[in-house]
Amino acid sequence: MVIPVGESWVQELVVLTKRNGLLERQEIVPVRFVPIADAAGYIDATRLPVQRILMV
Repeated sequence: MVIPVGESWVQELVVLTKRNGLLERQEIVPVRFVPIADAAGYIDATRLPVQRILMV
């Protein structure tokens, strides 16, 4: 499984692999994921404009 781990603007891409019943964690690269907005410029879960979320 590949997942971003961390706070909104400081994350690490992590690979989790299960081998012999044990979970191995490998940190790959620093990343930054941004919220996805709809056509009107809103983020579905919050209904806040993207500009407001990015300024926080």
